[in-house]
Amino acid sequence: DWRSITVAGAIVVVGLVVLLAMLLAALRALPRVLILTAIGFAVAAVFRFANAPDLMLTQLLVEVLLTSFFGLALWNVSGRPLAGDRRSQRSMRWGRAILAGGAGLSAAAWVAAMSEGAKNTQVAVFMRETAPAIAKGGNLVNVVLTDVRALDTLMETLVVLIGGLGVVGLLQGNERANRLGPGSLSASGLTPGGLLPGLAKAILPIGILLALVLLIKGHNDPGGGFVAGLSLGVAVMLGLAAFGPARLRSRLKISLSRLAVIGCGLMLAAGMLGWVAGKPFLTQLHGKLSFVGRTLPLHTTLIFDIGVMLA
Repeated sequence: DWRSITVAGAIVVVGLVVLLAMLLAALRALPRVLILTAIGFAVAAVFRFANAPDLMLTQLLVEVLLTSFFGLALWNVSGRPLAGDRRSQRSMRWGRAILAGGAGLSAAAWVAAMSEGAKNTQVAVFMRETAPAIAKGGNLVNVVLTDVRALDTLMETLVVLIGGLGVVGLLQGNERANRLGPGSLSASGLTPGGLLPGLAKAILPIGILLALVLLIKGHNDPGGGFVAGLSLGVAVMLGLAAFGPARLRSRLKISLSRLAVIGCGLMLAAGMLGWVAGKPFLTQLHGKLSFVGRTLPLHTTLIFDIGVMLA
């Protein structure tokens, strides 16, 4: 219903249209990346108006992470000549535009068709009623990911981990075979002696602290292990840009691949604790701890969430 759109929502929609027009008019790669990031932020605002704070946090952190990644990639390939002549580059550009437009229109048509169908509210009602009673949590999104569908989360994390370890192995092998030349990531970082290393030293602790806050609060408030992991990813990407791979590894004292494996191990351990208690695998346990006159809630969901964050 168009009458239900607020002024702020209308501003976001108009902003999205303007940003899309700017994206089509942009000729260079970096402005395109920045415009896409602004579009992602606008989509996060749409999630905010739709009362979906978890999706908003995820969208914001994903956009920051992708922008950092593309920024590093663009810096790494800057100065290298493009393959092919101008005609072939122009044809490839039109081909990508047609492919992207077709994919976008198909996705929009699918969303519109799904939104017109009959809505089954029984699942939502069931989750609202059982989440506080069974899973002892007020954040329905986190309850679904870590309790109701914990097996799906575990298997998806294992698939991503295996794929990520394979990519890391290929990249490390390629790095050993072909030493990085000028214009690529080096041990001294992307901007040796510049402003970025100093900023990174101040921002990295904030990113790690934000991840811990999102992790601890995620069971009852917006957050959780996945969003906390994205916050850590942003911090790692910033450290990579500021210090370079070698210095970042020396500062972390442990490889990121090992952290991911430890995270999957924690997820499995949280599931096995249910077995130890005589319950099915991945059944989360809940209890209380009295300390200095206060009662602290304890649950294996936090162990599972820590694993998700690290993986």
